[in-house]
Amino acid sequence: MRVLFLTHRLPYAPNRGDRLRAFHIARTLAPSVDLEIVSLAHDQVELAQVGRLEALGARVTAVRVPRLQTYVKALGHLAGARPLTHVLLDAPGMRDTLDRVVRERPPDVVLAYCSGMARFAVRPPLAGIPLVVDLVDVDSQKWAALARSARWPMRWIYEREARHLAYFERTLTDVAAATVVVNERERESLYAVAPGRIIGPAASPGDARHLPYTRRMYRHVNRHVPVAVNFYPRSVVSQRSIGTDWRYIRDIAGHRQIWVTEIGFSSSEFGQRGQAAKAVLAYDFLRDHGAHAVIFHRLVDVPVAGSPWLSSLGLLDSDGEPKPAFRALTKAVRR
Repeated sequence: MRVLFLTHRLPYAPNRGDRLRAFHIARTLAPSVDLEIVSLAHDQVELAQVGRLEALGARVTAVRVPRLQTYVKALGHLAGARPLTHVLLDAPGMRDTLDRVVRERPPDVVLAYCSGMARFAVRPPLAGIPLVVDLVDVDSQKWAALARSARWPMRWIYEREARHLAYFERTLTDVAAATVVVNERERESLYAVAPGRIIGPAASPGDARHLPYTRRMYRHVNRHVPVAVNFYPRSVVSQRSIGTDWRYIRDIAGHRQIWVTEIGFSSSEFGQRGQAAKAVLAYDFLRDHGAHAVIFHRLVDVPVAGSPWLSSLGLLDSDGEPKPAFRALTKAVRR
């Protein structure tokens, strides 16, 4: 199967949120599909990372965004109905790149990361190819929230963006074979924008309220779409064992792949060696029971005022040095 993965940033290095999720998706897909990645690149540093991403086994094309030019174009579009997100996430060579991909290696599926890249998937030459959208977050609702606390003229700009982006998100859920968001809160946000559409969040077995919805939702989604499950954080979300939660999700998934999109352990709670032991036990269990992907919640510790627990979920410390959990997981993955 040929999969074309569209990302709004080159997903390397995996050192920030908007790259991390996309990187792990690419890393998981590359061994099992014929993966082609087309990304926007926002500076020379990103362009220089293409080779690192190709090492995963994917074909990679990065198209440079002319930042100053897109800002000037955005000013000109303020009087129109096009979301500024779509103006700013654009590049002159994008259409030629997609034409070449479709001509030389037509994809079976397009996977679009965020609404900014999904717009390329619903226009020629990609229009009509089965589309899966990972919205991650519902961007229109973020702009609406910003508008409520902003002063004019920014309030007007934010309100405009929220309105036009919501219209696109609503249209997108009609076109896509499946639309995925990152959690239940974002599902509720998208449901407010697109009521009645089938939207798939990551299931959270630790909260029993999510399970009936997840079961109903996946009855209506294409059987090739994996079930995403959030096992994070173990000590707070769920007092049950991973084995118990896995049985719940396996029952819902049936023959679908299961992607564990979040799992994590805090070294402030378990100690660094305890974090390592629990991370490896969880990884080994999930791998041995058929999880198609396992993504840990945070790569690097990020200090959070007043919360040692949140500050120590990473596999690297705040200086970027490997913790025992990182070393232990590296060995476990290679076994």
